[in-house]
Amino acid sequence: MVISVVTIGRKVYRVLINQGSSTEVIFCGTFTNLQISPDQLRPYDGSLVGFVGAQVNVRGYVELRTTFSDENAARTITVKYIVVNASSAYNLLLG
Repeated sequence: MVISVVTIGRKVYRVLINQGSSTEVIFCGTFTNLQISPDQLRPYDGSLVGFVGAQVNVRGYVELRTTFSDENAARTITVKYIVVNASSAYNLLLG
């Protein structure tokens, strides 16, 4: 399922809901485009494996307030996103 969400006050399109994923991912291009300060990036001691089995370069993680909504209700929570240096057709992956 592909949706859009609001994070740090900006609407983010091309968000993939991946039920097989155990983490939330933001791609470096999206991180830069949202003008998130690099000072917010925290170290991440781990690695991720991509869809095709290759290891993905992790830059760190960032915690962002993210709003999910539909016609009837909205909820804002803090989401811990792993920031990865990889290309994707999506801006965010949510597990």
